[in-house]
Amino acid sequence: MSTSGVQRQHQRDEEEQPTQKYEDHDTPHDSDDELMVYETPRDYGSWARQERDRRLASGTDPDMVILQSEVRDHVPRQGGESGAEYAKRYCNTMNSMIGRGVVILNDQCTADVVASSFRTGDGRRFDLGPGSGATKGEFRKFGRWFSKSTKAGTIREVPEQWKKFEKQEPSPDTHGN
Repeated sequence: MSTSGVQRQHQRDEEEQPTQKYEDHDTPHDSDDELMVYETPRDYGSWARQERDRRLASGTDPDMVILQSEVRDHVPRQGGESGAEYAKRYCNTMNSMIGRGVVILNDQCTADVVASSFRTGDGRRFDLGPGSGATKGEFRKFGRWFSKSTKAGTIREVPEQWKKFEKQEPSPDTHGN
């Protein structure tokens, strides 16, 4: 295929790729009315080690499949290096490995975690966790409102629709203190 043919094919491939518009927050999602689902914790570390063992047993080159926890062995911290410099070098190394086809299995995540409780700097708490009755749409919209509100400073006024999720913290004297 000619160079221009390759470029046209690449352009067609890019046009066919689904894109997600992060700016279009108000577009309803199909699942907005569904209750939030909280997964049972899963031990990804065990899964990753088993998957690596399975791949190695099937003949995969040991240098082509590593655990996330082993990446730091390939990127030792250098004396005097700032955290930002190390993070950049770490990411560049990981991207280079992935570009070479190295499979990096995440053995460092131990559970599915979904933020369900939001706290303000002044101690107010909003609970959108299990049993709160929050839908996926409410969770998404609340998260946007909360993020914008906390970036602007302290939350002064809570819109009516979010008051149902605000929880009062027990005062110390309710615990016999």
